[in-house]
Amino acid sequence: MRSIKRILFVSTVLLLISSGAGAFAQESDRWELTIAPYVWFPNIQGDVTIGQQTADLDLGANSGIEKTETAGVLQMEVRFGRFGLFLQPNYFKLDDNQDVLRTNVDLTMKFWMLEFGGFFRLVELGKGRKHLGGIDLLVGGRYWGISTEAHVSSPLNITERGESAHVTEPFVGLRLLNYFNDHLFFKARGDFGGFGVSSNDTKSKFTWQAITSLGYQFNTIGVEAGYRWLAIEMENESLPFSNEIDLDFEGPFGGVVFRF
Repeated sequence: MRSIKRILFVSTVLLLISSGAGAFAQESDRWELTIAPYVWFPNIQGDVTIGQQTADLDLGANSGIEKTETAGVLQMEVRFGRFGLFLQPNYFKLDDNQDVLRTNVDLTMKFWMLEFGGFFRLVELGKGRKHLGGIDLLVGGRYWGISTEAHVSSPLNITERGESAHVTEPFVGLRLLNYFNDHLFFKARGDFGGFGVSSNDTKSKFTWQAITSLGYQFNTIGVEAGYRWLAIEMENESLPFSNEIDLDFEGPFGGVVFRF
């Protein structure tokens, strides 16, 4: 049921993006470079299972900010005409401590996510304006490096377990960039990934992502703020015990946009 809701949600986002398509405009045959560092403040929900121990996470915005050591994103892309390439490293760390039935669970998780790929501009929007927008088809991959450490202490026993997962998964999606005038712009993006792909003994069951934002571009420098949803389901198949991650991240972000 959870995955069905996710599919319906992202499908709606993609449908809304596609419905905004207008007539084809002549593409801008010049190089364009975009560099945008962001800070993201996610709420985190889901569960992490290591062996017989499952930690249920439900961290609100304040908890997420306090317990996430770093939540940084750097978006980089280069475009010429209708074609372009993008690269986006993400890093954040989560520390959580829970007491369940006289048992203390101390959980630490570190996430590296590197998003890479290319895009093709299906439709260009805003012909005659200072900046061009458009609808892009995205095709790429995500490398995930996830490490989990659990320290479990009870009156009868103390155990420690730590595992890491590395997986590269494909994804496809759509992205909208629309300028209301020469400065104010709106962005929306939706994509699916995972598809049960396995690498390094780790299976990415399913991932989805949706992003919306508003921004203001001065000249070379601009500002942007929005909301991002990201959900992951992964499982390590090589271990003699269960090691599964099922997490949803959602929250506001903000940053600076440099366009050259």
